[in-house]
Amino acid sequence: MEKEDQLKELTRQVRRLTRENGRMQAELTMLKGLNEQVTSTQKYIQKENRRQICYNNQLLKTFPYVLIMVDEQLNTVMASEAFFRLSGMNHDQVKEGLTLQQALSCLLMNEQIGPFVDKCKDALNKSLSLSSHEEEVDGEGNMLTSTILGEEKILQYDISYYQEPNDNVRGLSIIFSDMTEIMEAKERAVNADKAKSNFLANMSHEIRTPMNAITGMAEFILRDSLDEEAKGHAAMIRSAANSLIAIINDILDFSKIESGKMEIIEDRYSLSSLICDVATMIRIRLGEKDVKLVVSIDPDIPDALYGDEVRIKQVLINILNNAVKFTEHGQIRLTVGYKKIEEDTCCLQFAVADTGMGIKKEELAKIFDSFTQVDTKKNRSKEGTGLGLAISRKLVTMMGGDLSVQSEYGKGTEFSFDMISRVIDWAGVGDLSEATKNTKADVFVNAFTAPGARILVVDDNEMNLKVASGILKPYGIHPVCTESGKSALKLLEHHTYDLIFMDHMMPQMDGVETMERIRSMEGGADQKIIVLTANALRGIETSYVEAGFDGYLAKPIRQEEMAEVLYKMLPKELIREGEPTEDEVDERSYLTEEEVEAQGRLEVLKRHGINVECGLQYAMDNEDFYLEIVDDFASSWKDKKEMIAGFYDEEDWNDYRIAVHAMKSTAKTIGADDLSDLAKELESAARNQDMDFIRGHHKNFIALGSQTVRLLSQSGNL
Repeated sequence: MEKEDQLKELTRQVRRLTRENGRMQAELTMLKGLNEQVTSTQKYIQKENRRQICYNNQLLKTFPYVLIMVDEQLNTVMASEAFFRLSGMNHDQVKEGLTLQQALSCLLMNEQIGPFVDKCKDALNKSLSLSSHEEEVDGEGNMLTSTILGEEKILQYDISYYQEPNDNVRGLSIIFSDMTEIMEAKERAVNADKAKSNFLANMSHEIRTPMNAITGMAEFILRDSLDEEAKGHAAMIRSAANSLIAIINDILDFSKIESGKMEIIEDRYSLSSLICDVATMIRIRLGEKDVKLVVSIDPDIPDALYGDEVRIKQVLINILNNAVKFTEHGQIRLTVGYKKIEEDTCCLQFAVADTGMGIKKEELAKIFDSFTQVDTKKNRSKEGTGLGLAISRKLVTMMGGDLSVQSEYGKGTEFSFDMISRVIDWAGVGDLSEATKNTKADVFVNAFTAPGARILVVDDNEMNLKVASGILKPYGIHPVCTESGKSALKLLEHHTYDLIFMDHMMPQMDGVETMERIRSMEGGADQKIIVLTANALRGIETSYVEAGFDGYLAKPIRQEEMAEVLYKMLPKELIREGEPTEDEVDERSYLTEEEVEAQGRLEVLKRHGINVECGLQYAMDNEDFYLEIVDDFASSWKDKKEMIAGFYDEEDWNDYRIAVHAMKSTAKTIGADDLSDLAKELESAARNQDMDFIRGHHKNFIALGSQTVRLLSQSGNL
């Protein structure tokens, strides 16, 4: 019995062990599966690590900039291939941990390394990221200049802080970018912009100087001639000259806007005066067109405002001129309204609507593009640069408004813009219906004379002296004219003048220096001096006044502006109100015997190669005036020759350039084309510092000038 019990117990144990063995076998199988899975995962992780290492290595090899990663002790962890190429160090050195100072020794100059390491320590301590282009110093990025492999480089740096919270790993990634080419390109662009500005200023001066003669002579013909056909031709010349000046102004304005140099100059102005001026100009422009200008202005709109009157007027005239060009029948309506905003502020609302040809929908988007005209097939005959609307929109934007357009092709167009303006006085403009009525273009007639006025005109260009004298003639004024600042100073030692007109750009002593010397003379501080200049850039008047002048007249000189200056500057006791008499003007409308005989002299000049036709055009076909210019040129040659030769001997190339520039203009005026062309080449050479060309052609220039003068002098004795 006892054995049976033992057998049963053994049987139970065997069964239990069998079950335990089965369970262990199952666990073993499961462990084998888990082990295989772990092995597979490890292989995957190793493969992924190798892949990431490959990616990182490839990234570091191809990364174009110098990258240095450092730990929190500022020891190197890794670097880009660009760093190894520059430093000559190897990967093991970087992995073992170079100090940041050692790593930077190949990039920065010794005096730069310490401050840069301090900057990195500060970034690490404050957990900051820094970039040199964000650290502004006097408006420029805080770049580093260094010599790398014998070449001077401009470096931009970026310091990035990194941290892995779980492993408490942190440090900095430092990237150096070579900005040398970019900065050089920027410098070239800045220099190109300066060159463009200088070119535009020179172009303005070059064109305005002959334009002064053209518009001046046209005015003289309109004023003095009894020949209606000649007056008609002169009116067309004046109109064309004014159009050319408008184009020049557009180009200069657009250039200033693009370069960011355009300024909005605010001052007090009268809105009623502005609108009346604009309406008068546009009615003149309409001429005989079957188009009516309607001006609708809210009588309650405040008249005394504060803003840039010149630019507001420019925008309105640009838009209205555009309407005149493209409207053949119907009307152009200028509407001006306002909305009160605050006690001293209102919103001006301008709109110009016409019944012209309109604009196609697909072309509305490009209506404000520069140098663009829409519907070019239909508008090929319309004048303009395509800048007016582009300039207008940018000016309106600069004054805090927005210029918009609506149009229906074949029916008309409406431009509108709003503008916030400060109000000086809320008194309204009143009824302007009479003030804005039609006005006819007419020849300017001065409303006063000043026959006792003593006026000195200083200009190195003989033609400009004649134009100034001609403009002053209707006032009964016979000015003293001189061609240099030096001679002006001599005159002032023995004579006094009520007013001096001073050209700016003159050789040896320019207008500014002459003015300053006059101011230093006894009584010179009170002398009234007006600068004459072909530099008509906006804001230039302020700089001249700050320099010490009492005022400014732009060439070509406008009769209205001359009248304003004379009336303002001359002593009141010299002003005689009323239109001048014939005796005061001393008009001549007949030919003398000498003028009749001059016909033969012109033929002699033609036969000897002088472009008489060109000279006569400059003299408005006035043969007597042309020959007077010829004689003046011949008589002044000796002094001019000696002056130019003196500049050449002294190697004073700036004054040499100015002198041959004047000779270029005067030679062209009399028709001495060969002499003018050579002077132009010498002027260009002086401007470009081409001394070899000057030395190779100076003697030929002097010889050609002397030969031309001998011909001019001999023709007068034939």
